[in-house]
Amino acid sequence: GKGSILWSIILFIAAINIVFFIYSGLAISYRRTRTRIKNQVSADQAEIVILVGSEDGSTKNFGNLLLHALLGAKQKVYLGELNQYRPFGKMQHLLVLTSTYGDGDPPANGDRFLKLLGEHPLADSVRYSVVGFGSLAYPNFCQFALDIEAALKKSPASSGLPGKPFLIHNKSYTSFQKWAGKWGETLGLQLE
Repeated sequence: GKGSILWSIILFIAAINIVFFIYSGLAISYRRTRTRIKNQVSADQAEIVILVGSEDGSTKNFGNLLLHALLGAKQKVYLGELNQYRPFGKMQHLLVLTSTYGDGDPPANGDRFLKLLGEHPLADSVRYSVVGFGSLAYPNFCQFALDIEAALKKSPASSGLPGKPFLIHNKSYTSFQKWAGKWGETLGLQLE
């Protein structure tokens, strides 16, 4: 920076950017640790299994809300990530909450789910429901959720809420409550 005032200004701006990137990286890491999953029931003992696909952890927040609502209704429920899918011992209901990343791609913790589902299809005694999170600003709105729904329709399992998967724009809590209410009614539960 000694040779020119212009280089001094450029180096100053670069130094400020480094501080910003350090701060933003720490903030993102902190947010991800807040969305840790705390199950009270093992995966093989759960009757309701919630699998979440999330790139930044915001969809996990919805999964945690649903987990606590079902625990409050005295249900045996397990919350995990999409890539943790396997045959679960006592599963009667599979709930898939997933975001779509990029141009209709799966989130990082769900990129192997469709392959795993092909290897271990759901049993005919299992009912499933898919909830997609995305933004209408993208042309492939909730595409990964639609792909999961198409794959699940090929299995012998039946849909918990017939029709298309429930799609939520911009992480709308009100829309999520609406879906949870409808889904809870199919089990005779009042979810809070």
